[in-house]
Amino acid sequence: MNRIILATLALMATSSLAHAQDHGPEAVASTILNAFVARDVATIGAHSSAFNEGFFARVQAGEVDGSSVFNGLEGRAATQWDGLILPARYDDGYAIVPFAIEVGDDAHSLSTQSQGRLIAIILTLDGPDDRTWGIDDLDVVQPEAYMAFSETRP
Repeated sequence: MNRIILATLALMATSSLAHAQDHGPEAVASTILNAFVARDVATIGAHSSAFNEGFFARVQAGEVDGSSVFNGLEGRAATQWDGLILPARYDDGYAIVPFAIEVGDDAHSLSTQSQGRLIAIILTLDGPDDRTWGIDDLDVVQPEAYMAFSETRP
């Protein structure tokens, strides 16, 4: 009987850890960036913050032109993502996951180790009970600021 209880508890703990790991900021950022590469607005919308959810619903319904999502330096960088990201860092409730480097008016892969600001996907939780990261924005961040952000979620 004790073995069954222990096995059940071990399975529950493993399931919880796997679920949390599957939805960590790096995994969510990778899913969203893959959707940018595919220009898959439905997937981006499914992984958006509550603030952005309405916009993506209107894009999917054809009520709003969604091309703006893929424009601008950050949007272009996301559509050209090569699969490399840096670990998430945390600041003021956000997870910041860099995926490219801004060099002038162009975006370079992280693998180039170019000098410039980091282009990052900014993820947020919609509230204290939310356990699923969602895209809030794409933005640039100074490398020094990224390094100063917390390595662990507060």
